[in-house]
Amino acid sequence: MDEVDRPALAGAARGAQASGTPWLSFYSPEEIASLATDAGFLDVTCIPTNELAEQVIGDQSDGWRASSGEGILIART
Repeated sequence: MDEVDRPALAGAARGAQASGTPWLSFYSPEEIASLATDAGFLDVTCIPTNELAEQVIGDQSDGWRASSGEGILIART
């Protein structure tokens, strides 16, 4: 996660915990891919947020950008 996004993540985690839904874990792309592989998934791919944003919203002329902390794990058996 980019340093600029860390305060927003901390605030979201506090809000989740206050509503009774604490976040229990955070994984790097390498860690979550390893866990998926260890669980028996054969085809494991992590797609970082910046790649997802580029595919979905393209180049934003207004300077908006997606947060860097939420990538996608695709795992197939």
